[in-house]
Amino acid sequence: MGEVISLQLIDSANLVKEEARQRHLQAVREQEEEHATTLEKGKYLFANRPTWAKAAILAEHNVDQSDVMSDYHGHTTDKTVFLAWSRHTQDRFDEMRKAAALFPETAHLGPSKDVYTARVILNTDIPNSNGCAYWKGNPSHWHSELDGEPWGGGKKKFTTKAEAEAFVASAPQPESISFDGLLAEFSWEITCKSVEHREKYSMGAGYYLKDGHRDDTGWQVSKRTISDRYGNDEICLALANTPKRRAEEETAVASQSNGAITVTENQEKNGIEIRFPDKPSEQVREQLKSHGFRWSKFQGMWYARRNPETLTFAQSLLS
Repeated sequence: MGEVISLQLIDSANLVKEEARQRHLQAVREQEEEHATTLEKGKYLFANRPTWAKAAILAEHNVDQSDVMSDYHGHTTDKTVFLAWSRHTQDRFDEMRKAAALFPETAHLGPSKDVYTARVILNTDIPNSNGCAYWKGNPSHWHSELDGEPWGGGKKKFTTKAEAEAFVASAPQPESISFDGLLAEFSWEITCKSVEHREKYSMGAGYYLKDGHRDDTGWQVSKRTISDRYGNDEICLALANTPKRRAEEETAVASQSNGAITVTENQEKNGIEIRFPDKPSEQVREQLKSHGFRWSKFQGMWYARRNPETLTFAQSLLS
């Protein structure tokens, strides 16, 4: 009798396992079918891309999978969205930033946006406080009610310096604290961390925009070159997953290039920007100056106000 009951329990357990396996297989089949359908839609959109497109700018939402205990660092991507087509394959942050501004989730990576942090810092050295020392410039451990971080890391984050300065101007001034008769003074400090990452080295992630480390959870913007040799499935899937936008938005950051000289219309500043791979000849420099172009050493480009004359001259350099 006991053996019969044991066999029945085994059969019941096997049945439960089989049902679970079938449910798993069904879920996998549905995911594969959905993936295939999405990919086909993306391939259709990819096939109808602009003839001048040489690359695509994509936004990826990364989920941190790092494990400090096992010294593993990595992430998964749970969503990829198409932002804009590009006429060239150069990794240019100004172009990526303009593309990022087209998508609400990546707008914080747009033009003139970075990570500005307001925090309270020490203005006085504290050589000894209960066996601990704190030095001028260190984050305050005693003003978390102001900067929002118990250990002075500073959670008051902003995307522009003007926003950070406005916050500090309206925030209470940090109170002084006495340590064994020494009066320590404190003040606000604004720090800036760029969202532009340059990792073109072995094991690097290339050029990309992101608030944080490449494995941190959050949105990342980068460029994918259209390949004639390998598949473009990543771009296709991004196209299929992207909410429909106006065509003028998708091409708003497009630049013209002849493979060496790049001409960009900066819509935000109503300007024309010209970039050369090397220093142009003296004759070309004189022509640029005569047409109202000025050299920006910081951005490595020639720029001028956009008008019919400057646009015509800039396009003539591409011929």
